[in-house]
Amino acid sequence: MKLSESDLNACLAPVAVMGGMFDPVHIGHLRSAIEVLEKFKFKELRLIPCAQPVHRQAAVASAEHRVTMLRYATNWSNKLVVDECEIQRTTPSYTVDTLRYLKKTTQNSPLCLIVGDDAFHGFPAWHQWQDLFSLANILVLQRPGVECALSDELNAALAGRTCVKHENLRRSPAGKVFFHSVTQLDISSTRIRALLSTRQNVNYLVPDTVINYIVENKLYRG
Repeated sequence: MKLSESDLNACLAPVAVMGGMFDPVHIGHLRSAIEVLEKFKFKELRLIPCAQPVHRQAAVASAEHRVTMLRYATNWSNKLVVDECEIQRTTPSYTVDTLRYLKKTTQNSPLCLIVGDDAFHGFPAWHQWQDLFSLANILVLQRPGVECALSDELNAALAGRTCVKHENLRRSPAGKVFFHSVTQLDISSTRIRALLSTRQNVNYLVPDTVINYIVENKLYRG
């Protein structure tokens, strides 16, 4: 049976990948996820909680709690998929290993790694960071009006990779980098934990279902 053009486009659509501590997940995470899904028409967006961070402090909430909160926050969309591959891994959470795993488990679908601009600037410190370009396209989420100079090492790696049309990101199997401005909300998990530790209100910063879970399980109390 011959596939329609829309069905063919859906089959070829990239799988987006967004990692994080999600400690807890908040509206800022979800707003960015919604915007890139709408703009780039990804097949799905995998939200991957980190188990053993290499460059950051350990999470406050357990992996089980963070996964459950993420599921509560995303259960309204079948395109937002919570993936526990790093949680289930017993070794440190290296992004390059996650992308290799996803290549195998998504029938070799094109991958698009979504990172914030701060994380992107730190790429040269990541494990086997240059291999990331052969495994996925990179979508860098920028803060509107904020520009930072890239290191010489990162600039050299970007040569010939930057694309200015989002369609090119979808058409390339890997190796392209696209800088995209999203709505940046002044929300952070660190700030939310600080508010919760002093019993302050976090309504409209965190989904209601997640707030209820935090309260029921007495998370982030000082």
